[in-house]
Amino acid sequence: MPNLLKIGRYFLALPLLVFAIQYFMFGKYLGGLPPMPPWAQGASFGAYPMGLLLLATSAAIFLNRQARLLSLVTGAWFVLCFFVFHLQHASSVWSNGTDRTRALETLCIGAGLLALAALTCQSRQSAGIDSRWTNLARTAADDFAPQPRKPG
Repeated sequence: MPNLLKIGRYFLALPLLVFAIQYFMFGKYLGGLPPMPPWAQGASFGAYPMGLLLLATSAAIFLNRQARLLSLVTGAWFVLCFFVFHLQHASSVWSNGTDRTRALETLCIGAGLLALAALTCQSRQSAGIDSRWTNLARTAADDFAPQPRKPG
């Protein structure tokens, strides 16, 4: 199972890298380029931060540094985009195959990123933060780690 998780995380990170490059190349939201639908507002500005988020998440997954945190943030953003942007046009999502594919692709990638965040080990997640700020009480990896239950 651990080998499948290692291979699967790369199969998830590679499309994110390709999507990030496409956001930087085209500089706008395009059809078939998740998570944003082409009719979303702010395409000329929003494409670059979206590309940066996807690039950072892809790099984090490939390098296994802060992968859990960035997978959680990006996965939550993908799921939010599904509910906020894609379901604005719910009638076309259900009746038009192209819109349905755009919407469900966004939802599936977001769910995959959230699953990766849940399955990623926390051993190397906080090395960068702890070495810079030693007084930081807890890191993001500690916040999402399973907590031992108290008997009683």
